[in-house]
Amino acid sequence: MPDPSAPGARSSVFGRLDRRVPLWFRLVCGVLVLVAIALGVTGYAGTTLLRRHLVAKTGDELRLAAPRAERALVADGRGVSPSEHGVPSAFGAYLIGPDGRVLEHSDPALTDERPELPDLTGARPVPLLRPFSVHGTGRSRWLLLVRPVQQPAGGHVVVAESLAEVDATVRQLALINLSAGLAVLAALAVACFWLVRLSLHPVRSIQTTAQRIAAGELSVRVPDHGNRTEVGRLATAVNGMLARIATALADRAASEAAARRSEAQMRRFAADASHELRTPITTIRGYAELYRQQRDQMPAEEADRIVGRIEDQARRMGGLVDDLLLLAHLDQRRPLATDPVDLTSLAADIVLDTDTLNPDHPVELVALGPDGRAGTGTEEPGPIEVIGDAERLRQVVANLVGNAVKHTPAGTSIRVGVGRGSGAEAGTAVLSVADDGPGMAPELADRAFERFFRAEPARAASGGGAGLGLAIVGAIVEAHRGTVTLDTAPGQGVEIRLTLPIRPPPTR
Repeated sequence: MPDPSAPGARSSVFGRLDRRVPLWFRLVCGVLVLVAIALGVTGYAGTTLLRRHLVAKTGDELRLAAPRAERALVADGRGVSPSEHGVPSAFGAYLIGPDGRVLEHSDPALTDERPELPDLTGARPVPLLRPFSVHGTGRSRWLLLVRPVQQPAGGHVVVAESLAEVDATVRQLALINLSAGLAVLAALAVACFWLVRLSLHPVRSIQTTAQRIAAGELSVRVPDHGNRTEVGRLATAVNGMLARIATALADRAASEAAARRSEAQMRRFAADASHELRTPITTIRGYAELYRQQRDQMPAEEADRIVGRIEDQARRMGGLVDDLLLLAHLDQRRPLATDPVDLTSLAADIVLDTDTLNPDHPVELVALGPDGRAGTGTEEPGPIEVIGDAERLRQVVANLVGNAVKHTPAGTSIRVGVGRGSGAEAGTAVLSVADDGPGMAPELADRAFERFFRAEPARAASGGGAGLGLAIVGAIVEAHRGTVTLDTAPGQGVEIRLTLPIRPPPTR
């Protein structure tokens, strides 16, 4: 069993008290204990000083009465009442011979008690002409003064006065101090209780707020109490902590949601990639089995056709794999080339190639007008240089123009605009690809840059694209710290607009 007096045991006891006793109670009790100690010390000091003063005053009276008592007791060799010589009746006067016997005495009036006279034969030293206290026959103490008799016969005169009145006065003062102290402590207890409870009201509001937060109300905050008080600073600190917790929880929820979206996208990506690869693989396998089974009876023309189909599907599968690898590299934030690229020259090359390969879709290169829209300019754009990877940017423009050709009917005009951004787009190069085709529904336009998304799912079965063109465009533009947007409406065509940072002017 541990020793209760050990320091560890004492600290454990205080710790349990701290946990079990409310703060307001400890504060009130602490103030009351301190005030009680202060009242006790001041009361004790006051009564002690008063007693010393009264005893010193009594001693002075004894010094004045001692000569008179001597004259009264030894005058003319006969005993005379000391009161006749001016000795107060409350005093006792005693003439003691050299042998220690009491020769004459005058007992004090108004009391039956008598002092215990000291032994003056020399057995014990007794202070002369200096007051000292002795016990009496009752419970009171007496103050005595011994004076040598100024006669040849010798002896001593002893003058005594009871200290009963002094003790009564001191006890009365102590009782008054005690009563007043208890009254002060009672009033102080009420005042402290009220003040402490009022001061701790903000703490209770913090406690209530914490309980509401624990119950799930994460938006509540502690009322503001200013920063001049400790409670106000505590409230500010608690609100700051709550804000950080709410931010952390929001970030965690956003991170979890992003992780779930990423996982769903990854599953959809894997499923779509598998589906896209399955078609050419199945085609290649089917033609290969057909060729193996009938190669001996198969005409040469049919064999060439089958081999051509196998090559077509292999090229399609190779292109799909290349696109997937490109997207994977862009997702990993691998660095791209950072060379000066003339966006106007690049766009002109793509326009020329498309116009040659697709004569049924007239394509023109225009300068963007002040409103930044394709088709409003009347002159060909001038050189506009950006910093980036020329091959990837060429792929972006080719994908955009090729996408417009694929998804619009013959005869649809396509405009490729190049210009400099203004307003919010200041400091950027703007490239726009717009057509006059049938446009897209808003719900389809919102998903246009998703991977493997096709506005016409039936195109996959007829050998159409895999739905990665615009996804690659978005990834490449993002890698160049640019933006890409799509503006469309049913029957109003499609405009895809991208911005890229302009190459800064060379420093001199």
